Amino acid sequence: MLKNAVNNNYISIEKAKEISSEKATKTNKNDLGKDAFLQLLVTQMRYQDPLNPTNDKEFLAQMAQFTSLEQMQNLNKATSNSQAFAMIGKTIQATEVNQATLEPELIQGKVDSVRMKNGKTFLVVGEKEISIEKVETVFESENTVNEMKQLNSNVASSQSLSLIGKVVQAVVQKGKDEQPEFIEGKVDYVKVLEGIPTLVIGNKEISAGDVMIISDERLLLGKEIKATLGNSEEIVEGNIEAVKIGKDKIFLIVNNKEVSIPGLGKITEALSMVSKQVEYTIQNQSSSQTVTMQGIVEKVMVKDGNIFVEIDNREIPLQQVKFIKQF
Repeated sequence: MLKNAVNNNYISIEKAKEISSEKATKTNKNDLGKDAFLQLLVTQMRYQDPLNPTNDKEFLAQMAQFTSLEQMQNLNKATSNSQAFAMIGKTIQATEVNQATLEPELIQGKVDSVRMKNGKTFLVVGEKEISIEKVETVFESENTVNEMKQLNSNVASSQSLSLIGKVVQAVVQKGKDEQPEFIEGKVDYVKVLEGIPTLVIGNKEISAGDVMIISDERLLLGKEIKATLGNSEEIVEGNIEAVKIGKDKIFLIVNNKEVSIPGLGKITEALSMVSKQVEYTIQNQSSSQTVTMQGIVEKVMVKDGNIFVEIDNREIPLQQVKFIKQF
């Protein structure tokens, strides 16, 4: 136990550490630096029992730890500064949080200078100060960023060229206040303007980034479908002429009539099953058990906004059907 000469009360070494720790915490809640460590030693010496002082070996060991900590901090700081000064004149890439929007922001540019603030190292890129810890990539030359952009452009162009002759689906938003346009067709050729590839489909041009599905054959347009109109009993049957994307709904145009569907992906999936063998489940009415069967999809039907496939004169909900893997 340690005796406090002021109030004649004894406190433990642990209490002395606690007192010092509280003082250090007020200075910096997240960092037990060398100052806090030294303060801890001074507090221990101040509150030790003069009749039973702390062993010199303990103080020597603690001082050795203090010295080691200080040397490590100085070494880390020197290394960080050395790395920062070596980046001057080089192009870097970093991700910082934009303080205005609180969103991650990708920053690329040449390091003009290095600044030290509150013991931390910052790289100056234009008008921005970037913490050295945020640096992700250092480029050896100023042209490297442009070279990488060109490489990415070449890769995108190469991938787009591979789409020539393929059937693609895309939804294009032309204007902010205009309804999206559905486009499906075979890619005739690819135009590259300022490194950006554009797919040409008939008299339509679309960005490669707007492509949703790629296929060797037709996906929706021209495919045969059967549907009930709204909640009525009227049935329309024919080929899909177009797709209309409304504000809240998507419609297939069949015989100049609108057929509401739950989504493009589901109807495309169902139509791709036509004439193919699938596996499906039905409820056995006598035993109330689920039975798994196989069959050929004959037709796709939209009923009350839900998608069904016809197999052996049965209407099976799409969610109960799956392709059989072909080996």
